[in-house]
Amino acid sequence: MAHYTLAQTIPHLIALFRDPSEITNRPATLTALETLIRAVSNLFQETKALDAARTYGAERPLDTFKDEILGVFTVGLKVTGGTPQALAGLDAMVNIPDLLADEEVGFVVHSINEVLASTTDSADEVRYVASLAYPRITNLRPPSLHSGIALAVLSTISHIAPKHVESTTLPLLFSSLPDTAPPRSSPTLHTQYRLILSNLTSLCTTPPLFETLVIRLSTKLDLICANTSPDSDQEANAAYVHSALSSLSTVLATKVRAGDKDVPKYLERLVPHLYEVFIGASVRNGGVASHPRVIQIGSKIIQQIVQTVSLESVSSYYFIVVVFYRSFFSRRQQSFYESLFKAFFENQISDLIDDRQGLFAVHMFQPFEVRFLFSALQGLYVNFTL
Repeated sequence: MAHYTLAQTIPHLIALFRDPSEITNRPATLTALETLIRAVSNLFQETKALDAARTYGAERPLDTFKDEILGVFTVGLKVTGGTPQALAGLDAMVNIPDLLADEEVGFVVHSINEVLASTTDSADEVRYVASLAYPRITNLRPPSLHSGIALAVLSTISHIAPKHVESTTLPLLFSSLPDTAPPRSSPTLHTQYRLILSNLTSLCTTPPLFETLVIRLSTKLDLICANTSPDSDQEANAAYVHSALSSLSTVLATKVRAGDKDVPKYLERLVPHLYEVFIGASVRNGGVASHPRVIQIGSKIIQQIVQTVSLESVSSYYFIVVVFYRSFFSRRQQSFYESLFKAFFENQISDLIDDRQGLFAVHMFQPFEVRFLFSALQGLYVNFTL
């Protein structure tokens, strides 16, 4: 029955979409076709629990029309008023296991990237979102925001075939992120990089994509924090770094809730890097990484990672840790806290961070000396009074 129904309706809808005299009805045609494909997707998802043998791969009712349907939806992305329906249709196709081949999934990602790029760069969209944060920008109507639907489809694909999102979508988004913060006088540019970071936050939850996010945002963090030019706007740069670290923290929270097993490895891959950035700012007596809000979000990320390490009962190097934490710390946590105590109390910084820039060959990290505490308090006072 399903094969007969599809054979009668799909060719008719495809012909209707291609009919030049029906151009104004294309959005409605896309909606009808998407509803039909979604019904097929739901059918196999619902019956899978009742009959494991009944899968799309066993029946394949859409294979005869697959190429034409895919063509209609990709063309529909450029139809005025039809983009949401076309995106929904592609989402329905992606959610049917074994319908699309790997190269076809790559084609879908490429097509959606064009939509995502156009909405990320859209002046109307950026100015409208900016108006929500900056009420002085008035007389703006909300544009047709398609990026949310596009991200939902790409997020689905990132769990099915992450390599396509990693190789095409992420480079597109990362290339749009500036190396330094825009001037405070340009709120729309600030909103633009926040939109991009928000897109990355939505996409980068799977292990390979999150690893890419950590690497690329860590590089941005280094570039911004290394910029100590007196001409740079340190307050704007601090806001940019805070937004980037907040994105990492948001993704980490999602991954922790989901119980992802790749989070603990960042105790070695990300935490030492963050300590290098923040301790480096402290011995240089200032910089973006010494801003209180940046320190706060950085410490939150460290806490999120450290708390995910599995629990084991082990001995500790420090007596106070032995007394208080013996039954709570894992072996990896113990090693981390030992290096942390050595850095703060014994001035042995090499176990905690890599010191790739050779900063601590010139500067001593002695956080509990009076002169260091006084300098740190001065920096906090300056930052809080800006």
